[in-house]
Amino acid sequence: MKNRILSLMLTLALVLGLAPAVLAAPAQVAYPSTQKVDVDGKAVEFQCYALKDAEGSDTNYIKLRDLADILNGSAAQFQVGWDENVTITTGASYTPNGTEQKTPFSGQRAYTPATAQTIVDGVAMDLAAFILTDDDDGGYTYYKLRDLGSALGFLVDWSPERGIFIETDKTMPAAPAGDPLSLTSQSYSLPSGTVNAQVITVDMSDPRVSVRASVAEGKLNTTQTFADICAASGAVAVINANFFESYQTVKDPIGHVMVDGTFLYGSSGLASLGITADNEMRYGTPSLFFQVKTTDDGALQQWSGFEFNVLAQFANQSVVYTPARGASFPVTYPGAVLTVENGVTTGYQTVAKGDTVTIPANGFVLYSSTEVTSTTWYQTPEMGRQVVIEPYLFLEDAEGFSLDGVENMVSGGPRLVRDGAIVTTLEDTFAHDARFTTSVTSRTAVGTTADNKLLLVNVSAASIQQMRDLMLALGCVDAFNLDGGGSTAMYYNGEVLSAPGRQLVTTLQVFVSE
Repeated sequence: MKNRILSLMLTLALVLGLAPAVLAAPAQVAYPSTQKVDVDGKAVEFQCYALKDAEGSDTNYIKLRDLADILNGSAAQFQVGWDENVTITTGASYTPNGTEQKTPFSGQRAYTPATAQTIVDGVAMDLAAFILTDDDDGGYTYYKLRDLGSALGFLVDWSPERGIFIETDKTMPAAPAGDPLSLTSQSYSLPSGTVNAQVITVDMSDPRVSVRASVAEGKLNTTQTFADICAASGAVAVINANFFESYQTVKDPIGHVMVDGTFLYGSSGLASLGITADNEMRYGTPSLFFQVKTTDDGALQQWSGFEFNVLAQFANQSVVYTPARGASFPVTYPGAVLTVENGVTTGYQTVAKGDTVTIPANGFVLYSSTEVTSTTWYQTPEMGRQVVIEPYLFLEDAEGFSLDGVENMVSGGPRLVRDGAIVTTLEDTFAHDARFTTSVTSRTAVGTTADNKLLLVNVSAASIQQMRDLMLALGCVDAFNLDGGGSTAMYYNGEVLSAPGRQLVTTLQVFVSE
């Protein structure tokens, strides 16, 4: 959201007063306006001209000499001149010419592209520029404020509290270089054989990049075509993620799924990738419980959900159900349910097999089996208590996986690479399934390199051993297999590179902001 606000608010630009310029055919129209800018904590109102973008939104422009006059004497002062080109000398005191903070135009004006160069400290700068002319055909050259901040060495930014602001003793952050995503398609000669692979490399150090998990239509037991998922996402890259119950009536994911800081599904036992808000990637096999606890001034009450939105109920089971599960869930094993609405406990009752329990749209339900409610440590919930759900690790993860700051999570397996070495053992879940021992089939995998790259990998035919060798050859320090076979799917930059043979439930999506 902030990047979008900046793109709308910070295309503020500057005009060079009374500088000759070469004019082209008139293009669009500029409109008179004003713009307040916080300059080192002081409010300054500039007389501006606004241009309308393709969507009809206004972008304000101000005169360069006005800015030079305002910044004179500061750490960002600069001199302005004309020598068949616009010349700017940073650090030099500004010499006024009498046009400062005066409006040279009245009413709307046609503008055209500029042809003169802008020379900053003797170096020609590639800065976008436009021309406005006055009634005497005098030309004025306009620049984007952020471009000049970068070129001249002062900070231009925006915040809800200050609006557009300039800090003359700070500089603009360096613009990320190049595209943070790339695609390679090639053949790899591996110890276990030759594999053809498509690899999307994502630079997770680039601040423009964000990665999120997603479930079809944002709810469980829902599938979508891969094409529809990609079209609706707006992502640059998408791959299939968790295994799911593709042959069952209820098509739930397998493992953990967290989307934008909220768990939608939780069932421990598989390798997982957690991604924080600042793009740190964490691997492990997190054993999670979902604690419901009181937060008010009363005596502490707390209960643990052993799984999250899982339909299976049995002896010694406890599950948290949220609206992502749907409007209700069936009871298949006797127990009791605690209902929470708007963060407050509102109902508690025993339930029997065959009952249906409503999940409030503004809350959740905690189901506990009869065995759980019969323990000495179980606390009968009090009504009217304020409560929250807090996921936590009930066992320390062998790889040190931490939930702190994790915003998105997907799961899969088997594990392919751990700490820069191939993992040759299979988890119990996969050890007796030919798909993960001997079969050669289409596969998807995810991995991380030592230089903070996220790799999304798709192959049309490979064994698990070949996937191990491939991910290691690609430089992964950690990697695991994702759902494959008929679920194998990859999308990049507007093109479906691998179309799955069925509709999907979970995907991992990569976004690049402007």
